[in-house]
Amino acid sequence: MSRAPLGVLLAGGAATRMGGRAKGLLPLGTGRVMDASLAALHAVCECVVIASNADDAATWAAGHEVVRDAVPGLGALGAIRTALVAGETHAAGTIVACAWDMPGVTATLLAACHDALVADDARDSVLPVHDGVLEPLCGAWRPRVRATCDAALAAGTRAVHAFVTSLRWHALTGEALASCGDAARLFLNVNTDDDLRVAAARLAR
Repeated sequence: MSRAPLGVLLAGGAATRMGGRAKGLLPLGTGRVMDASLAALHAVCECVVIASNADDAATWAAGHEVVRDAVPGLGALGAIRTALVAGETHAAGTIVACAWDMPGVTATLLAACHDALVADDARDSVLPVHDGVLEPLCGAWRPRVRATCDAALAAGTRAVHAFVTSLRWHALTGEALASCGDAARLFLNVNTDDDLRVAAARLAR
């Protein structure tokens, strides 16, 4: 098994604003919402798994291992924990994770996060920050923080932002982020039908 990196597509969320539909499977352009994120992960990682509790997740992308939450219902931080556990299982030195509802994410961005992580052994995570907004579901992590994540969840923490601040993390921002592309495109997030229409228009341009 490869030491690093392991790619993890975070395919979850109740999608209440989409009527419960699986966001990543919705059509976008000539493919689906999830396809760009999955391709970007494959461009950076030797192995990519899908983190999902859906019963049909194994049919979404042939040949991909599906990993499930040990304890469902813990939100985004629970998804991060699942990614960290997958990293441990695969003996990965690092993890690159991306949410499946971010169709503007590119391999350049994910590679920049991973490169910044391995550039300093003291860093636990590298996450993009644009316009003061942290993007915790699109970045690079070290599996060694899984125990810290467990402790946070046990203490009742559910916000990924709160967990991140307890780590030795690095923000990908400024020129380093700008070199990866336009933030308005990179961090498109499909949560509603309006978001899907905006994504289609921006990606078409």
